Amino acid sequence: MLERVLRWNFSAEERFFALTLGFAATWLANSVAVWLWAGFAPLREPEAALALFGIAAMAMASVWLYAVVLYCFYPPADDRLLLRRIALVLATPLLAAAGGLSTGSWPLAAAVLLLCVVWAGPFLGSRRARGWQIAASVAWTLAALTLWQDRLFHAAPVSADFRISNLITAGGVLCGVVGWALTGVALARRSDLPLRRIFGGRTALLLILWGAAYAVMAAFALRSVRETRELIADLERKYGHPVTAEEVRRMYFTDRRVDREFWEKLPTHYRESRIAVHSCPPGAVREFFSASAGEIPASAAEPWGEVPALAMEKWRRRFEGDPRVSEVAARLDAPLPACPREFRHGKLCSIELPELHTIRFLVQDYLVWHLRFALERRDATAAATALRRMEYAADYLEKDVFPISILVWNLVERHRLEALERVIASGLSSDEALRELSGKLAAAQTRSSALERRARYGELAMWADVTAHYRELLAAEGTVFPDLVVAAIFPSFWYAWEKNRQDLFSLWLTDDWLAADDPNGRNMPLTMIGAPARRNLAERFGSLRARYAGMRVLIAAELERRRTGRFPETLPDLPADPFTGRPLHYRVGKFRERIPVWNAGAREFSSAVRPVEGAAVWSIGADAGSPSQRAPKTETEREPPVFDRKDLPYVLLRRPVR
Repeated sequence: MLERVLRWNFSAEERFFALTLGFAATWLANSVAVWLWAGFAPLREPEAALALFGIAAMAMASVWLYAVVLYCFYPPADDRLLLRRIALVLATPLLAAAGGLSTGSWPLAAAVLLLCVVWAGPFLGSRRARGWQIAASVAWTLAALTLWQDRLFHAAPVSADFRISNLITAGGVLCGVVGWALTGVALARRSDLPLRRIFGGRTALLLILWGAAYAVMAAFALRSVRETRELIADLERKYGHPVTAEEVRRMYFTDRRVDREFWEKLPTHYRESRIAVHSCPPGAVREFFSASAGEIPASAAEPWGEVPALAMEKWRRRFEGDPRVSEVAARLDAPLPACPREFRHGKLCSIELPELHTIRFLVQDYLVWHLRFALERRDATAAATALRRMEYAADYLEKDVFPISILVWNLVERHRLEALERVIASGLSSDEALRELSGKLAAAQTRSSALERRARYGELAMWADVTAHYRELLAAEGTVFPDLVVAAIFPSFWYAWEKNRQDLFSLWLTDDWLAADDPNGRNMPLTMIGAPARRNLAERFGSLRARYAGMRVLIAAELERRRTGRFPETLPDLPADPFTGRPLHYRVGKFRERIPVWNAGAREFSSAVRPVEGAAVWSIGADAGSPSQRAPKTETEREPPVFDRKDLPYVLLRRPVR
């Protein structure tokens, strides 16, 4: 039975038609599956998408099996060639499976399968392969290599340039077309048939149908490109800036002086002072100290933590006794110049921002400690100097456009507000100074809205830049974004890519990023990557605005306490909670707060709950949604049992109530 099947006789026209059908059907199955997935939201559900692409894969495998049978299985000259055929046909899927399993790459498995077919085919029907057959096999081999060029580049010690990758892909496509044509010529010469018999008839009709399908897919792709451009134009009108790398560059350098030498020296001096004072390499921010052994803290990761007095005193003497610490901090006594940067198309996501690390840890490791020790000495001048330096650091970050810089600014502002709680509670500030501080906080709260809008624009510009140039990797999937060559070969992928971009950019159409629908339900890859940053940005700015407003309430309460001798039990006209639109919560009395406490046995900081007394203002946090949702008051708006910075935004003035 096996011999009868393997000796099944097919004409040259049928074998070439089967080969053409294999490629055309594979293209069509891929294109239809991608087009359906991108165009119909229900098909983007995980189960539906899996079923859709599973059906497409089964159809592709079936057609390819049919093509392989018709291409390879024709009468052998003798029984020795029959045995050779059986061995090669059985070895083909085994080699393909081995190639795929060894690298975890289905493109490599497909490449190995194609190589086995194109090299086995010429030798299955005769004792000697002829020139046209060898030429076709070489062309197919070069085409197959492009299926796993990314694996070759990953294995190589150098990284591949995307332009080179695109050229290789284009050359591979050309080799595939040449291989297909040479195969037809080889079959015609072998069978003594004119070329019109091979390339005409059913094969010509199949090519015409494929061309019509390609034209339809290309029309959908071009329309989706036009829709994406219109959406980007709408967003540019909304934000008032072109969404380009040039505009990001202009916004960053406007009214700023670039000082390369400053930013080359500051990180170096910071690292040297950190190694000397902290006795650890830069970046080892969780190296802590042992109170029982009397060691000095190797990091300032918890500047407001509860530390044993003996260890704290040793740390203070070492910290304040090293002149390099003061020299580094003194570099923030004036507005910071701009750090030199290169803004290029397609490279916004890869711009290095080393100064952010330096600024962040200068504030956290140095300035906050300077302020804490100044308050312990009740040195109002030193405390004011530390706060002014924090403001300069925040001002530098506030002028940036990149979202990561704005988030670091947000962190610096949180450190500054927590420091202001201690400054107000210390009583070192006069009434006039507190009123002036309240006005500055009101202005900062107003600026934060513009800064959030600026950060949203920066995020949009980065996504528009990287997706327009198709030069980044989906790290989770390990697949390359479509380039122009792939878009030309598979217009359906182009269509799906542009729909994906539209789905992502539509997030910027709404102003309320907390109330918008969950984009993860859309199952678009780019949207699922970009959406979490959207909500994170909105939550951080909402929390910061709540703390700005809360600090102003505490200043009013402190001024009233100084006038009457006690905190007011209630305050009229409390500011609105950014997350609900209803008034913030204010109470005077005893509370429980979670703070970092040094654990000498474990040699690390751990959290502990401590009782505190004073006045507190808090927001119920991002879990409430947003003002536009206006949910009715629920149990979640009651006072939290424990105040924790990680759970909700609050400010707390720690001092006796009476």
